[in-house]
Amino acid sequence: MWFHTIATHRRPHPDEYGAISLVKRRGEKKYPGIKEARVIYWDAGPRTPDGRMPEEYEQEGVLLIGVGGGRLDEHPSMANPRKQGECAFTLVAKDLGIQDDPSI
Repeated sequence: MWFHTIATHRRPHPDEYGAISLVKRRGEKKYPGIKEARVIYWDAGPRTPDGRMPEEYEQEGVLLIGVGGGRLDEHPSMANPRKQGECAFTLVAKDLGIQDDPSI
């Protein structure tokens, strides 16, 4: 699997910017290609633009951060309640297994 794209919502918040920076700097092992991935912007919301599941996008090399109702989206959706105490940055840090790293 080669990751070529990161999707987030238009007018990202600081946590999405931080999450994107973190995954680009520290996520290459888990997400090959992510370091050079382009960033695209979707409308905010718990669904993907075409209604497909976030996992389908990942299988195609697109990582969703803060959008689409996936595992790296802290916003509530019908399938996922709001992830209390989380933001896109903390979800990415946990996903990469570096949440306790004092450098971040």
